[in-house]
Amino acid sequence: MNAHRKYSVPNELSFELSDFLNNAWRQRYAILTLVLVFTGAVTAGALRLPKEYKATACLLIDPVLPRVLNENTAVEHIAEQARQEKAFYTTQQRIISSRSILQDTIARLDLQDHAKFKDMTSLPDDPTPKAIEGRLASMLDVALDSGSRIVNVTVQGHDPEVSAAIANTVGQAYIDYTLERGSRRREEPRNGSTNK
Repeated sequence: MNAHRKYSVPNELSFELSDFLNNAWRQRYAILTLVLVFTGAVTAGALRLPKEYKATACLLIDPVLPRVLNENTAVEHIAEQARQEKAFYTTQQRIISSRSILQDTIARLDLQDHAKFKDMTSLPDDPTPKAIEGRLASMLDVALDSGSRIVNVTVQGHDPEVSAAIANTVGQAYIDYTLERGSRRREEPRNGSTNK
């Protein structure tokens, strides 16, 4: 039986490989020149790209949820509270990136007339408010820091100072919004009791 038949590599294949290696060695300077030119072109192209900066404002947000914990607290109550906290943080993330907060940020920083903002976002000289909101929303990323109560408001842009100003102003606009909302909530019961 031919069960132990040995196969050998044809000599043609080994000659082709050795010919290729010999040719590559003879053309090593041309190959090296091509590699250097290609690397230089890629590097030059990368250096011409505008730099991207990220500015992040961190907000510590405590949930305003009823907390009823005693010795008899059941597991389902804890699970329900965790679900409520998740819903609360999702809501806060949406509020931070809402039109109301964006419009407040645009007004506070006067972004419709801000030359650096227009340059870094390629907006026309007289942009519409909706165009400014859209551009600002595309620069903004709001994310919950996993395992914590910190929400990161990150703005990415070509100017580090403008990016930082926007991130901080979005954070401040959100803080002011929540303070105003809390103040209104506290005043409602008083107003309701005086009207009776």
